[in-house]
Amino acid sequence: LDFKKYITSNIPIIFTNVIKKKITFIDFCNILEDKQINIRSGNYGDTVGRKYRKFYSQLLSEYCKGTGSDYGGNNIITGDELNKLNLGINNNNFNNFREGKLWIGKKGSRTPLHKDEPENLALQLFGKKQWIIYNSNDIKYLCYDKSNKKLEWSKYFIDDFKSCPNAKKATPIKLILNPGDMLYLPKQWSHDVTNIT
Repeated sequence: LDFKKYITSNIPIIFTNVIKKKITFIDFCNILEDKQINIRSGNYGDTVGRKYRKFYSQLLSEYCKGTGSDYGGNNIITGDELNKLNLGINNNNFNNFREGKLWIGKKGSRTPLHKDEPENLALQLFGKKQWIIYNSNDIKYLCYDKSNKKLEWSKYFIDDFKSCPNAKKATPIKLILNPGDMLYLPKQWSHDVTNIT
């Protein structure tokens, strides 16, 4: 398997059984209990809400005890922290990645439709996550202001065509990631991500 070829292609790919050992939410929280994470709150459902979102910092152990719907997003997770989790990676190429980003949220927490510059390689550790993705060719239909190559939020709120009438011309692809699945998403592919569990 030419892993590097696949993670630089122009189509999404799902790798399955990437980790040997499934980890529970409780174990994850206990192992990394002293990790400080950034939490974001507010209404992400529209461009006005995203403008007024709030950010704060919290220990992972405290976050795990919470009952709110705030989302812990875009947190660095180091290679040492991944080693502490002892997941038993089935793909030797995974060792080439020294750090990643941790996204952790309660059921229903969501990152609305956006696109960004880098390729995404998302490894699902626990729970289920729904990805709704759009080919980069559909950018012109998804109500972006600048259509730049960087992070940009769409004005289209999934299934609300009043927010972006041209979105009817775009083709959504729905994917569910389960524990042990890893999604490669090419750069500039729009994605809307919701925690199912």
